[in-house]
Amino acid sequence: MKTLPQSFKDSARTSRSGSKTPIERKAMILNRDSLLEMFKAKTVTVDIEPGQSVTLRELTVRQIEQAREEQKAAEADKQKPAAPFGLRLLSWSLADAEGNRMLESADIEQLQQSGNQHIEHLVGKVLELNGFLKVPEKNSEATKTVASNAD
Repeated sequence: MKTLPQSFKDSARTSRSGSKTPIERKAMILNRDSLLEMFKAKTVTVDIEPGQSVTLRELTVRQIEQAREEQKAAEADKQKPAAPFGLRLLSWSLADAEGNRMLESADIEQLQQSGNQHIEHLVGKVLELNGFLKVPEKNSEATKTVASNAD
């Protein structure tokens, strides 16, 4: 007899024939206000070191377009090499306590001169927060497979 995954067992009901079948779950249809609320940019606090953290804000579509335009202009300037786009996104995403942009594009050059460890960590968080980087779930089958193949 085939067994159901735990998620189905938890939501199983008994049919007329006495067998267990999964309960159908209906997705909630969002209304306009709920949809727009869900799309609002979020902020997160990221620890850099114990007792030291920064606030990162999810960028709006318009802000990402502006960052891309800045990047294109920097790449077109042949006098000096353009910084990686991740640093530009970081400069747009770092926020003060009120949620305002903390750094300007002019600060990117100074970021390039910074130690790599914290910058890489923050750029990764910015990319994840803004949907450019997907982090696998810790309990997913893919993670388990990769971990078992590493042995």
